[in-house]
Amino acid sequence: MIDTIGTLAPYCFPYMVILWMLILPMLRPGAYNLYFFLLGAPVSLHLMAAITDFISQSRIREGTDIHIVGFGFSLIVVLFMNILIYGTVLATVLGGWAGTKDFVVFGPWALWWAAGVLWVLV
Repeated sequence: MIDTIGTLAPYCFPYMVILWMLILPMLRPGAYNLYFFLLGAPVSLHLMAAITDFISQSRIREGTDIHIVGFGFSLIVVLFMNILIYGTVLATVLGGWAGTKDFVVFGPWALWWAAGVLWVLV
């Protein structure tokens, strides 16, 4: 299990986005628009890197971390972890810290339900 988490972490955990989000409590409300505009750079960097790495590794038939863990399992875990993390980021941008709390409390239940349905269908 630990190997799986370590293997899929670069595709699931946007380090720069999380570090950038830690700056938010230190800002004045007048600086939020610029902050959220600049937040797009690490978000797009992580998403594009994760997508291109995942696609390139899925084309190689054996020996890559995606195939070692299992392509179907990797796809579902990466997809839902990114939805969970970027949903939290989006809830923070749109609703502030209250939106983050609401998403963290209620969002994962909907994601786990959808993951179970997808797992049964795949």
